[in-house]
Amino acid sequence: MSTKDVYPLKMTYLPDFIKEKSEEELNEIPEKKPKALQELKEKLENDKVTTGIQFHDDFLTQFLRKNKYDTSRASRNLRNYVLFRRKYPSKFEGIPDEVLSTILPNKFAILLPKRCPEGCAIIITKMGNWNPEEFTFENMERIILFLVMQHLRDPMTQICGIKVIYDCKGSSFQQLKYVTPQNMYNYYHATQNCLPCRYKGLHVIYESIVVKPMLALLKTLLTKKLRSRIHIHSHVEDLFDHFPRSVLPTEYGGELINCVSENWLKTANKEQAKCTIEGQPNLY
Repeated sequence: MSTKDVYPLKMTYLPDFIKEKSEEELNEIPEKKPKALQELKEKLENDKVTTGIQFHDDFLTQFLRKNKYDTSRASRNLRNYVLFRRKYPSKFEGIPDEVLSTILPNKFAILLPKRCPEGCAIIITKMGNWNPEEFTFENMERIILFLVMQHLRDPMTQICGIKVIYDCKGSSFQQLKYVTPQNMYNYYHATQNCLPCRYKGLHVIYESIVVKPMLALLKTLLTKKLRSRIHIHSHVEDLFDHFPRSVLPTEYGGELINCVSENWLKTANKEQAKCTIEGQPNLY
């Protein structure tokens, strides 16, 4: 894959090609945006689930972008978000610093410092580095939610989406027992139907006994389009068919030496504690 136009994870502006992408792919026409926002607000105010909630305009824009400016779909998406958050409020809380610190050295979740050429952010999760006895499943759900929600405060990530690499090396039965139909449904429902994220690819390496039942359950819930974005790689080198070497860590044959993201996760965790049902402003 070409390495041209590789942007850093941390952005402070939208490049011109991203603005063009938002128009071409998401129907985001600048002069029509205020009308779409107003139309969405009216739909939400007329819905008994969302009425009275003063959503932040930036938060509403996330849902408009996710749903390609179809205000009816965006309002349903927001309705799902509100219902899910009201049913499981604790999942949206931050994690105590001392608890989060138990998993940071294990590098369970890594945000790569560079994006794909098409602008996607890249997250690596290492299932084998999660010890449920030290870091509960409930806290695992919280870290997934705050990671995605805080990442989506970046407009470039809203438009371009996220790709996830699941590194399953070392995973075992201690993680497998949490792969239940209910847990998998909640994971699917929260990430696909409630949060305004565009998932552009799921890449599995070092497939294990844990991942096979998880993927089997997940695929029963996904649309054909989303199933086509799941890639199970027999060899780590296969990642280079989808990612340039310049954006991947050296442990996978890439060129990145420093992929530390602990500071980002700590900051995002604190910011999540401030995130109410109304949402938060963009980072820029």
